[in-house]
Amino acid sequence: MNTGSLPLSLQAPDTTERTIDGRAPWIISADRPPETTIESGQFQIWTEHFERRTGVIIHGHREPFVRRELARRLNELQLDFETYLSYLLDPALGQGEWRHLLDHLLIKETRFFRHRASHTFVQQEVARLAGEAHRDRIAIWSLGCSTGEEAYSLATDAMAGFATGGRPPNFAVIGTDISRTALREARAGIYPAHALNPADRSRLAPFLASSGTGRFQWNQEIRRRVAFVADNLLDMQVGFFPDGVDIIFCQHLLVYFRRWRRRRALNFLARRLRPGGVLIVGPGEGSDWQSATLSRVRHRDVCAYRRPGAEGQ
Repeated sequence: MNTGSLPLSLQAPDTTERTIDGRAPWIISADRPPETTIESGQFQIWTEHFERRTGVIIHGHREPFVRRELARRLNELQLDFETYLSYLLDPALGQGEWRHLLDHLLIKETRFFRHRASHTFVQQEVARLAGEAHRDRIAIWSLGCSTGEEAYSLATDAMAGFATGGRPPNFAVIGTDISRTALREARAGIYPAHALNPADRSRLAPFLASSGTGRFQWNQEIRRRVAFVADNLLDMQVGFFPDGVDIIFCQHLLVYFRRWRRRRALNFLARRLRPGGVLIVGPGEGSDWQSATLSRVRHRDVCAYRRPGAEGQ
């Protein structure tokens, strides 16, 4: 029988299994009215948990968007706020839903060579490091890499730096991000042609391959030197680059952290640098931080810190 024409009150209840993640189905009845609003106290509780998990503050201008997305998700799952929150906070059950929220709520604004002066600085630093006889492979870390534009930009910076230094390229770039969906796009390395301006497309033509109409993909020479890893900076993991990093590029990420958490993250990153390495942050992101181990690089347009070399240089 086609029940689509029956009044809702006469239709059999919908007991479809809707899963928040693959391990715990929820049996939901369509007779229960969905939660349509989130109270201020509930929203504050959720944002506190979100910040503890990601470090990211939900600023006032983003609150309406986040509220709408949370309400939409509750309606979609037909769960009340308390049930949903208890599920999120269950360490065994909530991981999949946290990944869903992070993919939908974190800001993923990025582009190639976003802060041009910083990328020019990276080229110069790679040329300097490549000229050091004791330094073999150069390790570069891109934090909060999102869909990969920054990491690939750094790879081309490194190629240019090695060319200037007169050495064959020998480097690795690791991009890390908390969003697994963004990282899948980054690994593919496929972008619309307009993502690069005409001058960059011409300059980087040897590293680009066509990938359908109006799209390009980075070629193997670039892609084999770039890897992407799911990582939360708050966890302060050291598994990748266990011997330390030569260049750490962390821009437009710490601005979303509270000051104390930003300083803690910067102290961790400072410890990850090899002697002679540099930490590059966004303009103003390190303005209230002083390092006991790094010295500020004197540069008009770039905010960078250098760890003294083996000989104090």
